[in-house]
Amino acid sequence: MKKETEALEVLSNERLAEDVFALSFRAPYIAEVARAGQFVMIMACEKSERIPLTIADRDKETGSVTLVFKVMGRSSSDLSFMKKGDSLFYAAGPLGKPAVFPDGPGRAIAVGGGIGLALIFPVIKEMTAKGLSVSTIAGVRENKFLFWDDRLRAGSEKFCLTSDDGSCGEKDFVTGPLKRELEAGGDIKIVYAVGPVIMMKTVADLTRTYGVATMVSLNPIMVDGTGMCGSCRVNIAGKTRFACVDGPDFDAHEVDFNELISRLSLYKDKEEEASRAPHKCRCL
Repeated sequence: MKKETEALEVLSNERLAEDVFALSFRAPYIAEVARAGQFVMIMACEKSERIPLTIADRDKETGSVTLVFKVMGRSSSDLSFMKKGDSLFYAAGPLGKPAVFPDGPGRAIAVGGGIGLALIFPVIKEMTAKGLSVSTIAGVRENKFLFWDDRLRAGSEKFCLTSDDGSCGEKDFVTGPLKRELEAGGDIKIVYAVGPVIMMKTVADLTRTYGVATMVSLNPIMVDGTGMCGSCRVNIAGKTRFACVDGPDFDAHEVDFNELISRLSLYKDKEEEASRAPHKCRCL
């Protein structure tokens, strides 16, 4: 891990979907060494909070890193207002352990929901590099939240899109096509899921019945990203682990999802209060 000392110049900040943005910035070291599943701690300005964002893409040649985020509170709102030529105040990474996948041949299934559509993009690349045949299942609530489906389709041997309301793809949850894939059998070596916690929980419950190894990328509350504060603790097989240094990927069948859901709601009232307030740039 390293704090970038060069100017963290914003190269682009594209709105992908409703309240969803792709922020690319210059960070040569992170772009050079980061791997699938790792994240950065980032601050738009000195008055912003440090927030963890998983690396969605990187380019070694240009030294650029791309983060995809949804505006959830004041600090992510600060990021959404950044423009090309601005500079981030802080970025440290890559943090966390890289995603680990078995070698091919064999099948792998990547499941992404919501922002998870961006986060499985580097995962699909890594799975393919391992010689695995990748089936991707992408799920959104409705069409206005859909993005990067073209990238996911291009990188997968099989691709399925679902939406809760049927406005794009199949009207279903991701567990529908996932069950079809599991019942089809074959040499499924791993399922990897990232998205809303309840989605990851239902994926884990389903794959458990089929005895298929499953990994999930967890997103608990996080403050420093180095294992010092303990705020990102999660219960894995009855033992406390820290998502920032022991994860963020864990065996889905060992995660106490109920405890994770409870902890994620600790500051929900304050997040809602902050999101209702009109945006006033704090980065000037």
